[in-house]
This record gives sequence, C-alpha cells and structure tokens, in this order.
Amino acid sequence: MRIFEIYQRVWTFGFRIYFSAGISSFWQPFLLDRFDREEDFTLGLLGLQIVTLAVALSPEYPDILAAILSGNIWRLDILALILAIIGDVVPDSEEGRAMGLVHGWCISVASVLEFPMGYS
Repeated sequence: MRIFEIYQRVWTFGFRIYFSAGISSFWQPFLLDRFDREEDFTLGLLGLQIVTLAVALSPEYPDILAAILSGNIWRLDILALILAIIGDVVPDSEEGRAMGLVHGWCISVASVLEFPMGYS
C-alpha cells in the first residue's frame, strides 16, 4: 500500500469495484443469448488479455481499479458462457456433475494459480 500511496478512503473504491462487477454479472445472462457464443467467447478471452496487460502497466491506483473492474466483467462473461455451453452440450442427467466439476475444480485451480502466473 505504501508503493501506490493507498489510503483508507481510496481503499473503499476497491470494494465498490467488486460490487459493481457483481451487479453486471446479474445482467449478463439476459444479454448472453443475443450474441453468437463462439464470437463472444473469443472476444471475452481477448478482452481479458488486454485487461491483464492494463493492470500490469497501470501507473496509479485508480487505473488499476478501472482495469480490475473491466477484468471482472470479462471474467464473469466468460464464466456465464462456459455455464451456458455446459447447459447446451451436456445431457440433463450429467449437467449437475459437469457444473460441479467446473465450479469445484476449474475455478478453484484458476483462483489459486491466478496471481503466481501473473494474471490480475
């Protein structure tokens, strides 16, 4: 916190960023079916890479917060797409197992390896 000169008042903006990303994740499933999933998934991965670079190159704390907000929105978009693809591809009898695998294993591993691999 000393490097970026972050004070407690400014720190609360970080919590607002994550709250606003949660609000956007509520609306994403309503908008998801309007677009082609393959193009949206490719755009989501490209956006996530650009945002990761933006976080790495951010010179000040507000820039980092803006990049983290957009990164969270891209991540939640990709997660919604993955769950929609599971719902389309996997049979109904195996859908619970597939979603459990994605939530229980894939997201956990991604959360643990996110920072050591350099992602925001």
